[in-house]
Amino acid sequence: MTTRQRSISSTSTDPPAWGEVVLGVDTHGEVHVAAVVCPLGQILGTKSFPATAVGYRRLLAWARKSGVVRRAGVEGTGTFGAGLSRYLLAQHVVVFEVNRPDRSARRLLGKSDPLDAQAAARAVLSGRARARAKTGDGPVQSARMFKLAKDSAVKARTQAINQLKAVLVIADPALRERLSSLGSANCSAPARASARARAGPAGAMRTP
Repeated sequence: MTTRQRSISSTSTDPPAWGEVVLGVDTHGEVHVAAVVCPLGQILGTKSFPATAVGYRRLLAWARKSGVVRRAGVEGTGTFGAGLSRYLLAQHVVVFEVNRPDRSARRLLGKSDPLDAQAAARAVLSGRARARAKTGDGPVQSARMFKLAKDSAVKARTQAINQLKAVLVIADPALRERLSSLGSANCSAPARASARARAGPAGAMRTP
């Protein structure tokens, strides 16, 4: 079995290989905080890296100085950690989604990015983190992008209709009466009529 096949088939409950370390990452918009732990749970290092392509490479190179990285626990693999997760998967590292710490625990222990990164690594090491991170490059991701585009277009259309209706409220009464029977399907008609009314002589109105 090749190294790539071994990494892809790894699970969070697999016994650690010789020289293996586990990576944990607390992700944010600008900076990711990484921690490396040994199979016994000892912290081998914690460091921050920029959330950029160069930062991802530096993060993994830094982690590999401590040992073989086959598994990683990453917070927010569908949001702030999406780019890092894709990079780690491309480098044959199995990525597990790690839930953010419970709010009550955060209130008791305080918010600490290094501690969150260490907890992410230990969640993988203990087997608590079992959900694989999504690759983000399949048909499901494509459908998600189409839905985002559609939702954005529908929202923009609704805003445009509301703006046109607001304009008609203060429009000339004769124009408002002519357009009162139009529905949302004809939302472009008020815009054209209003533009003609503004462009024409004062008080002039074209007949349909």
